Amino acid sequence: MMEANPYPRGRRDRRDGLRKRACRIGFALLSMVLAACGSDPQESVEFEVGTGSWRFEALSDGDSVELIRGAQGGWHIWMAARTSDLRDGDLVRFFVGPADGELSGTELNASFDPPRSDGFRHYVGWTGFVNDAACAVGTLYRLRAALVRNGEEIAASERDVMVDPGADPPAPCLVSE
Repeated sequence: MMEANPYPRGRRDRRDGLRKRACRIGFALLSMVLAACGSDPQESVEFEVGTGSWRFEALSDGDSVELIRGAQGGWHIWMAARTSDLRDGDLVRFFVGPADGELSGTELNASFDPPRSDGFRHYVGWTGFVNDAACAVGTLYRLRAALVRNGEEIAASERDVMVDPGADPPAPCLVSE
C-alpha cells in the first residue's frame, strides 16, 4: 500500500516550486561566479598600432609609411594607436626601430580622443624617431605600441612596415665597411 502524503496537496506543490526556483537561482549565481573567475580581461581589450598625424590609419604588415623630416632636422614616422578599453591612469608605450633589431621606445600618459561611434578612442600624431634615416629608407621597420595598466602591458600591437623616403627624402645612405 502507498503511504499517505502528510502534507496537504497545495502546500507540497508550493514547496516543490520554491525548491526548484531556489535551485535555478543558485545555479545561475554559480554560473556567473565561475564565468567571472574564468574570464580573462585581456581578451576584451582591443588595441591597435597604426599611423597618422591627424587621424588614425590602420596598417598591415608590409605597408609603406612615409619618413617625415621634422622641424628641428630629425626624422620620424607618424604613429597612432586606438583602443576600445581606456581607463584613467593607463599609459601607452610606443616603440620604433628596424624589424630585425632593437626598438627604441617612449612611454607616455597619452590623451586619447573621446570615444567614437564605433567605441574606439584614438591617439594620433606620435613621432616615432628614426635614427639613421637615410639607411632606414627601403627597409623593414617595426612599429609597436602597448597599453599599460597598473605597470603591466595588457595589450600590444605591432606592424612591420616599409620605410618610404617621403616628400623630402634624406641624403643617400653611406655605409662604411
